[in-house]
Amino acid sequence: MPLRVLTALAVASPHEERDHNFVWVFIALAALCVGQVFTLRDDLVDLRYTYQSFLLLIAFVAILARIAWQSLALAPLRPRRGCRGFVESRCQG
Repeated sequence: MPLRVLTALAVASPHEERDHNFVWVFIALAALCVGQVFTLRDDLVDLRYTYQSFLLLIAFVAILARIAWQSLALAPLRPRRGCRGFVESRCQG
C-alpha cells in the first residue's frame, strides 16, 4: 500500500492543480480501503455496514471539501472591495 501512495505522489506534478486533486482523491480512497479492513472484525452485519457507510461518507466529504476549497479560491462568495459589479474589467486594479 505505501508503494502505491508513493507512486501516486511521484506521478503528480507540482505545477498542475489537477494532479494535486488526483493525489488527494487517491489518498482518500486508499484510506477508505484501509479503514474498511477494520470493519470486517464485527460479526454483526448491520453494524459492519454502518461503519462502512460512515467511512464512505467521511471520504466523500474529504474529496468534496478539497474541490469546494479550490472553487472558492477561483470564485469567492464576496466580491473584492471596490468591485461593484460582476464584470471582470471593473474589478481590475
